[in-house]
Amino acid sequence: MLLENFKIVDSIAIEFVGAYLDLHSNFDFINLAYNIDERVAELDWKKCSGEWAKLEQYSKLKLIFKTVELFSVNPRDCKKPFSEDDSLSYIGYLHPEDLSMMEGFLPPEQADDNYHMILGFESGLAIKLYSESVLLVVE
Repeated sequence: MLLENFKIVDSIAIEFVGAYLDLHSNFDFINLAYNIDERVAELDWKKCSGEWAKLEQYSKLKLIFKTVELFSVNPRDCKKPFSEDDSLSYIGYLHPEDLSMMEGFLPPEQADDNYHMILGFESGLAIKLYSESVLLVVE
């Protein structure tokens, strides 16, 4: 999977044009969309309103997965508060042979281009994707 214009760093952030975008602390996950006909998945974040995030230069982020080949979602833990759905716990990779695995991750330096990306959230929600490429769009 080609990351077109960003890198995953520290298993919680994205590096984009020299900027460190902390998806765990400074952005809230707000939307997941999957267009079956176009095989495109989009994940959206907005800058959180906390004092600690005021210095973030971008207000919105979108990851666009193009030519999706794998799209899997593990449900949230119903015992956790809904406020945990928007907080990213980790972003990393899993080996393609681990299709049923929906917890844990390998950091980018241990993954190859054919590994699946996994995003885990504090609520237990997990999203696993594999696509031809991923583009970051910022506002």
